[in-house]
Amino acid sequence: MNLYESSKLQIIIAFVDLPTRVHFSFDLRTSPSHRSLLGIVAHWVSLQGTLRHAVLGLRRFRGRHTGRNQAEVFWGVAQEYHLDRNIGYFTLDNASNDDTAMKCIAAKLKQLDIDFDPVKRRLRCLGHVISLAVKAFLWGKNPETFEREVDAFINHTDEETELLLWRQQGPLGKLHYIIVWIGRSPQRREKYEEKVRQLHPDCTASALVQGNETRWGGNYDELVRAMNQREALEEFVSTAIRHNLHGERDSLATALRHDELTPEDWAILTDIMQFLQPFRRWQLMLQGHRTQGALFDVLPAMDELLLHMEDRKAAYTALPQDKVSHHMITAINNAWALLDKYYNKVDETPVYYSAIALQPEMKLQWFREEWEGRPSWIAGAELAVRKHWSLEFKSKGLPLFRSCLYPTPEITVTETAPITPTWKSKKWQRQAAETLDQFERFQERDPQDELPGGALEYWVSRLDDPRQSQVARMGVELMSIPAMSDEPERVFSSAKLLISDRRNRLGDDIIQASECLKSWVQQGLIFGTTESDMVQMEQMLKDLALMSE
Repeated sequence: MNLYESSKLQIIIAFVDLPTRVHFSFDLRTSPSHRSLLGIVAHWVSLQGTLRHAVLGLRRFRGRHTGRNQAEVFWGVAQEYHLDRNIGYFTLDNASNDDTAMKCIAAKLKQLDIDFDPVKRRLRCLGHVISLAVKAFLWGKNPETFEREVDAFINHTDEETELLLWRQQGPLGKLHYIIVWIGRSPQRREKYEEKVRQLHPDCTASALVQGNETRWGGNYDELVRAMNQREALEEFVSTAIRHNLHGERDSLATALRHDELTPEDWAILTDIMQFLQPFRRWQLMLQGHRTQGALFDVLPAMDELLLHMEDRKAAYTALPQDKVSHHMITAINNAWALLDKYYNKVDETPVYYSAIALQPEMKLQWFREEWEGRPSWIAGAELAVRKHWSLEFKSKGLPLFRSCLYPTPEITVTETAPITPTWKSKKWQRQAAETLDQFERFQERDPQDELPGGALEYWVSRLDDPRQSQVARMGVELMSIPAMSDEPERVFSSAKLLISDRRNRLGDDIIQASECLKSWVQQGLIFGTTESDMVQMEQMLKDLALMSE
């Protein structure tokens, strides 16, 4: 714990004199050992102009999972790191208790005389929105009901009932349960993989992928792998059914006679896979450890996906009546309605518009080009951006963008190093005082064709220029807000590995310290801590696990 406490002090120092506010994502999960944990992750731009994120807390959560209780835990962590006066935006999932949490945080900030709009500062994880839309497409308007039913049958090991439930979901449900049936027997898995090697020698992976009802990406990967192994899958299932009819007793194989995929089923599966491709592409592009902000991608992604669904629906509707798939049209309508619902919520959070306006390759011109024919939309977006700029950045001073307080390698200045002459600095100061509004001047220039270093680097390089410093600060802040709240998910995955059966008695403080330290080391945020320190910590955890037996 001494290592954790000393390292924590370095993290607190790292938040001093930042050029922008600190943004957050948090989420609540219950571990396999029945501990409720609230994971809290901070996102910011460092004093060197680098996008950073770090786990600040993995707190044991007691009591009801209300928004008020989550806000109390978050507020305690924010105060510990002295961030309660520098809170930016929150990227969260779409749970209603997150709205309550924002209102509670706003009330606490009001006591500090800090304005905080709980609606405008609460962003919705695009990955979660995409997931909800795809689930509505796959499982209907109430996918949560289907998930609960499947979980109930799995928990009671009622395989035949579970099979019937999946069968109701059409060809994708039939395919899923075929894969489940193969995977539940080591002997069947071995025989199937041998069949794949025989019929698909170029296939790099012989095992099937088993998706589930809660993470649609698994269903997509399941579908892609099955399509690549279609011949082997068809022959294996057909052979199993024939053998079962000739004496082998396997009730599930008998039931599979009703789930053998027909050519029509495979055609529908192909349509489903093609429909899901752009959803999967956007999800993969926006998740992960990005080197720049992705908030400006949210509206383009939603526009593209809505248009994609409208095109697919039009294509199905144009088919001859005997070829029309009413099931696919209904599924597309379910997904479109859900995504459109969240698209209409964008107006509540103008920062989405501002991120596009401050992206040097897009600017306000993006709205005029992409929303051509919708003048009211364009006018509303431009008004929201200008209001955001005027109220939060134009009228406020800019903190100095200084070098990091940490010890940094000494830089040798050579004759070719870019040094700004005094006369040029004075000229910039005069121009800053005389010329137009910084935001409008930026918009007057044509959007850039290419941005090799990314939008964040573009704005960081302009923070010290008095002609652009205020709009640059706005750009840096916007490019550091995450579009997805996937970092807490990674914390939970890591903690799940930590709290193994042999470590399920680890103290809550040890669990939090371990996950925080791993995050800080991976991000290069703490000095004097090496990988060997982490190895020692792992050994300490093993010793604690043995002592608790």
